[in-house]
Amino acid sequence: MLKFETNSWWRRGLIVGALAIIFWLRLWQLDQVPAGATVDEVNYGYIAYSLAQTGRDEHAVAYPLVFEAYGDQKLPGQAYLIWALVRHFGLSLLMVRLPSALASCLLVVMIYHLVRAWRFPSKVAYVTAGLWALAPAPFMLGRAAWESNLALLCLVIALWGLGSLVHRQKREPRWQTVFLPWLAWSLGLGLSWYFYIPYRLVSVVIWLVSLLLVWRGHCFWRQSRKLIVSGVIVSAISVLPLLLATNLGTNTARLGQVGSDQLAGIILEVNEKRTFCEHQGYLPRWWCDAIYNKITLGSQLLVKNAFNALGIDYLVFTGEEDLPTMNVAGFGQLPLVGYGLALVALIPLVQSLWFGQRRSGLACLLLAVLIIGVGPAALVGPVQKVRASAMLPAVFLLIAWGSDYLARVSISGVGHKRCLSRVIVTLAGVYTLAVAAGFWTTYFAYHYYKNDWQTLAHVPRIDSILGEASADEIYWHVTYPDALMFYAFDTRLDPAYYQQKVQYSPVETSGFSHAMSLDERYFVTDQSVKSLACAPEVSTSGLRLVVEQDGELIEAIDQYVTANPHKLTPEKMALSQHYFVPQAIRSINGANLLAYIVDLDWYASIWCEKTDD
Repeated sequence: MLKFETNSWWRRGLIVGALAIIFWLRLWQLDQVPAGATVDEVNYGYIAYSLAQTGRDEHAVAYPLVFEAYGDQKLPGQAYLIWALVRHFGLSLLMVRLPSALASCLLVVMIYHLVRAWRFPSKVAYVTAGLWALAPAPFMLGRAAWESNLALLCLVIALWGLGSLVHRQKREPRWQTVFLPWLAWSLGLGLSWYFYIPYRLVSVVIWLVSLLLVWRGHCFWRQSRKLIVSGVIVSAISVLPLLLATNLGTNTARLGQVGSDQLAGIILEVNEKRTFCEHQGYLPRWWCDAIYNKITLGSQLLVKNAFNALGIDYLVFTGEEDLPTMNVAGFGQLPLVGYGLALVALIPLVQSLWFGQRRSGLACLLLAVLIIGVGPAALVGPVQKVRASAMLPAVFLLIAWGSDYLARVSISGVGHKRCLSRVIVTLAGVYTLAVAAGFWTTYFAYHYYKNDWQTLAHVPRIDSILGEASADEIYWHVTYPDALMFYAFDTRLDPAYYQQKVQYSPVETSGFSHAMSLDERYFVTDQSVKSLACAPEVSTSGLRLVVEQDGELIEAIDQYVTANPHKLTPEKMALSQHYFVPQAIRSINGANLLAYIVDLDWYASIWCEKTDD
């Protein structure tokens, strides 16, 4: 039964209080931290808004199973969950992030039940769920609209169902030991296909391993043979809509897009090494080709990325150092204590495999999920928690196994040994809580305020100003992607208008295609501000605005305006009734100048005149 197993009122109160704090941290200021939004969040939000307003996505397709988006073929799971919220509560960043955040809360509870389903003691389940609640990776996954977090919940639910079926007790009610776990096992893995593509390979491997273990009778799995096999069949049937010819391309589209840079790098390395190898004259070309090719060099890089992903540096201390949208500097994915327990678990894991003990089936399953969970992420470059999230259930089941092993070793000790173990456990708990407190403090009070320019926190301010401007034409000359999608999201642009007027760029080799213009007013351009403003027709084309994010040009404008106040004469200011001095967009803390909103007529009157001097 799904309940916390304790009869002590104060323990129950402690558990409820801890859960309240954990849930509050996962939901507090959800629409403010992270400051700004990713392009995927904005795209999901506007898709949901468009569906709620018109019944069609931004490409005017009625309720599609797969969303074309900007060429990345977004899956339907998260989009329709957000649509249900937007339809009733309106479009906001809070509604966009809420499904992932609620999944993050539910995962804390499900990790406890996952550990119990695989017949680890309740104290071990509490420790594992506590470490999950304190770990940076699950927390970060739930603070933004990462669709991988919803797929992760599906995976954990499926593994809970499998564990419950494997270890079901006939004396318990059948709906608890048969129907509910079978339903979770049957639909959990299948539903993960509708959220995040890397989980497809993981689910297939879990199906195959489960069928193999049923066939071999590992760990008394024979008693649940029919339930497990029928669950695999139902799960496979549930993904058939995604395998139709019209949707089949989504299975490889995203892999090709995110892995294109790494593949290009491998090809360049292959060509370079073959050239040097052949020109030395010592070895024949066939030998150079055999040693240096995409398979050999790609395999080396894949293994390197996979080992880095499982190493203590990435998992505990650094994480994705150069990605502030995904990681807080100085913190990895897991608590140090959790990583240590996972390493300890290798001892009983190897023993169970070598001697065929009762948990040998679980050992096979964990190894498969761990290896395959890292695989898709390692294929496309340095591992990121979003892409490698599927390995987290295996890691935390290893943590549970390591905790159980150490507890058994400790219980077997007497006197001072048991006392020492309690001291060590207390110190480890205090250390883990202290690190978690440091992480949360850094996350809420420092991290995103320092890196707000990288998380695009300034873009809503830009779009708000542009949305109120009565300009004939608006140009974006920016470095952030899909400026028109951000504008449509931030200003709640009419989806029907967007669907009719949007013009996209030609499809790139990667499959991406971005919105470049809307009607005759909104444009994204790679022309510089100077070339736009100094064009001969600028004086007759009406007021035009441009968002500029070229750091050097921004500073040049700022310095020129400050050094030449005489240029701002009444005549110059009367150029347009809409005239304003360029508006500076700075970071939240005011330290960085990020963008200018420029009146091009005004800009031409100053800058172009200056260049003629």
